[in-house]
Amino acid sequence: DTGPRPLPERLVARLTAERTAALAWHLQADPDAALLALAHALALPLLYGDAWGSCLDLEVSPPRLEEEHPGIRDTAAGKALALAKARWAALLPRDGGELWAWLLGQDAATVRGLLGLCAGLLADAVQARHDGAERPADRAARLVGLDMAHWWEATPDGYLAHVPKARVLEAVAEARGPREAAHIASLKKDAMAARAARLLAGTGWLPGPLRLPEPEAA
Repeated sequence: DTGPRPLPERLVARLTAERTAALAWHLQADPDAALLALAHALALPLLYGDAWGSCLDLEVSPPRLEEEHPGIRDTAAGKALALAKARWAALLPRDGGELWAWLLGQDAATVRGLLGLCAGLLADAVQARHDGAERPADRAARLVGLDMAHWWEATPDGYLAHVPKARVLEAVAEARGPREAAHIASLKKDAMAARAARLLAGTGWLPGPLRLPEPEAA
């Protein structure tokens, strides 16, 4: 008596499924719009803690680096990443509900920059065992020219105190030569680690898990 009844749910679902297919076609035909929608969909959960409000169906699960590996925040890479996040936080609107409108007012370079931040926050190269095989993260590292020698250096707390003396001597031999390794071979573990750290400083030596393996043959 008060007007037409609501459309049947199945019909609404069918009609909006067709609308979804049409929207999908337009997004694939308009890369700029697709990048904007993707940046919006990723930034909401990663930067605002809000998984809703996006037209894209994404399940975003960033690695829990700080929770599972305490101290990451204090590393060179951790500090640089925190600084990047702080710079973006100063640019972005405080309310995630305003993010879409904000993105519409930005140029393509800014949208790509936000997308880059989100991709970085989702990066996961953690592994428990090292066998030298190429992994998905290695392909990305090769693409961006990642050299961990710019970010990491062997220290007692970060590596040398956690491996057997043979590994410490191996590292020194690789970086400084067998003679230098022989000079510290008789030291106790703590003294050896401290001396090795000084010998390895500035050499760019990296343990296996931080080295970039040769790309696998196509």
